[in-house]
Amino acid sequence: MPPGLSCGLRDLAGLALALVLAMWPAGPAVASPAVQRVVQAELIDHSRPDTPARPVTLPDAWEHTAPERDGRASYRLVLPDEALATDQPALFLRRVGNVFRVQLNGEPVLSVGELSRPLPNYGQEPHLVRLPPHLVRPAGNELVIDVIGEPRREAGLSSVWVGPAAQLEPLFERAMNLQVRGAWVLTSTSATLGALALLVAWRTRQMVYGWFGLGNLIWAWRISALHLHDPGIWAGVLHWMFELSY
Repeated sequence: MPPGLSCGLRDLAGLALALVLAMWPAGPAVASPAVQRVVQAELIDHSRPDTPARPVTLPDAWEHTAPERDGRASYRLVLPDEALATDQPALFLRRVGNVFRVQLNGEPVLSVGELSRPLPNYGQEPHLVRLPPHLVRPAGNELVIDVIGEPRREAGLSSVWVGPAAQLEPLFERAMNLQVRGAWVLTSTSATLGALALLVAWRTRQMVYGWFGLGNLIWAWRISALHLHDPGIWAGVLHWMFELSY
């Protein structure tokens, strides 16, 4: 490899590392003892009415457990009473969707996403759901999460964290940093590297820089495409381009 080319690639890699380290979250958030993780649920697949309810272990990623599922599935969870014994109980969901609905003891709590086709996709970001205290019973609290998804859209439900909202917020913020803000940092870094590499390719007439720049721009698009909530009629094209970007 020519010395100039080697130095240029090292400079671009160093710039990428500096940008990522400058914006990366500082340290891990640790769950409080008052916070509990729920991983057992009962699944009812409404897209197949002939299928009986069955127990599942969360997380449940449809890409692996039901890749052809198209429609609604309900997850019923029994919440630990001690985790709800607080002034403001809440749920932390690392991933859920494409779109979803939350009910506590038969009462609606949250609805995210429209039931239009193609579906919007809110499954790439975390959610902190504050539960109305007046809906919490002394014992026997049941949570139902309706997940509506489409095949090959990365639908499903992560494990569910339950506890005081103030103690779940650090988990939520860290997930936001890693899944959302971190994704945008990588997108901007890759786009910057791509633009610089194309400029170097234009100045030096060395196509290896051009291919490097093009690869970075495609990668930047791929990361940002995951966070587009509602591509509308372009969802099919977006998915095809996303798969092609591999």
